Amino acid sequence: MVEDRFSEVAAAVAIVPQLPLRRSGSHSSARVAVGPITARWHESSLVPIREVATALTNRFGARTTAAIAAEDNPKIAYRWVRNEGRPPSGEAARRLYAMYRVIGALEEFVTEPVARAWFLAANPSLSERSPLDAAREGHFQSIARAADQFLLALYRARSPR
Repeated sequence: MVEDRFSEVAAAVAIVPQLPLRRSGSHSSARVAVGPITARWHESSLVPIREVATALTNRFGARTTAAIAAEDNPKIAYRWVRNEGRPPSGEAARRLYAMYRVIGALEEFVTEPVARAWFLAANPSLSERSPLDAAREGHFQSIARAADQFLLALYRARSPR
C-alpha cells in the first residue's frame, strides 16, 4: 500500500516538464499537477488554526512553533495550545498553516522523527540552511519545493532500477 502511494505521489511531485497530471477534487474534468504539499492544502485549510498550532507545538515545542509564526515569545505557543487569548491570525496563521502542510505531507511517507529531523537538518535544496531557518525567514515556497524534492529522492531510492 505504501509503495502504491509512493508511486502516485512521485509522479505528482516530479519537478520536470513531463509532470504527469492527476484529477483534482470534485471538478472531474479539471486536470492539474498536484504534489503532496499542494494536495495537503485542501485538508489543512479545514483544520482550525489552534489545532494547527497545537500539532506543531507537540511536534517541535513552543520555541520552534513561535519561531515559525515569527513570534518572539515562545509562551504564545503554549497559550494557543491551552486556548487562551487570541488565536494566531494574519501572517502568523499563514506561516503555521504553511509548515503544517509540509510536515503533514512528509509524515504521510516517513515517520514523525524522520520528518522532524528533516525539518531541523541542513538541506542542500535550501543552500545548506535548515527548513526551520528558512521558515524563520518566511521562505515557505522554498521549503515546500525542498520537501517535494526529498520525497521524490526517497521514492527514487526505493524504486527498483
